[in-house]
Amino acid sequence: MVRLKSRYILFEILHPEPAELFYRSRKDAILALHRPCDAKITPKLLVQEIKTALQNNFGDYGLSMAVSLSIKYFSNRTSTGIMRVHRENVRFIVAALTFIRQLRGQDVIIKCSAISGSIKKCEDKAIELSKQLMVDVGLLELFEEDDEK
Repeated sequence: MVRLKSRYILFEILHPEPAELFYRSRKDAILALHRPCDAKITPKLLVQEIKTALQNNFGDYGLSMAVSLSIKYFSNRTSTGIMRVHRENVRFIVAALTFIRQLRGQDVIIKCSAISGSIKKCEDKAIELSKQLMVDVGLLELFEEDDEK
């Protein structure tokens, strides 16, 4: 019996602001880009949008790549998710993610942060990226100071 080999894709949903708005600091720009998703954005909606992007850009052949697609984790609060896809379809799915420009009328950029053979490695990468984001914003130093007290 042949084992189904999967890959896990860690993705982030970023919310770009209009180009004419300038931020007072780098922290404001990062926080605006990484703000939480609307509660209307669900894993079911994401799968539907990915399938639509595959159909529009790659036709029926591209749509067939989404047969094994499933979202294993999605958080509106962090705008981060993990999806499982068949190993051979990873490139098509990542391409479809980059083609999605709007979700429920909101402009978005979907960034593929990591691809791994195990969900545990994707979770570890998500934690690492969250810590790096906290360092960039300047919050990690505050938490470390509280731990020392």
